[in-house]
Amino acid sequence: MNLLGIFFGILSMIGYGVSDAFVKFTIKKVGKYSFFLFRNMFITLVYLIIFFIFKNQFNIMFNLKGVLITLVVSLIGIAPVFFFYRGLELGKINVIFPLAKTAPIIT
Repeated sequence: MNLLGIFFGILSMIGYGVSDAFVKFTIKKVGKYSFFLFRNMFITLVYLIIFFIFKNQFNIMFNLKGVLITLVVSLIGIAPVFFFYRGLELGKINVIFPLAKTAPIIT
């Protein structure tokens, strides 16, 4: 049995749970659009730093088709996050959170 995998699974479970709980309060204070913008700017900054540190280890080729597919998949993937934030803004966290976390059942 891979105990390290289980350990990281538990850490991710705790991280997702705690972060989503804090999102509710943050959205109430700064609004969903501001939170969405600053969250994604921070994530982009972290990814860029990681990319530039390890850029020699990546074999990345840019082409128009790949960029367009990435853009479409990103838009499809970001919509549920926005809907989740909207639900947290309007509804109760004890209803929205369990509903959102049932996504693996559907997929």
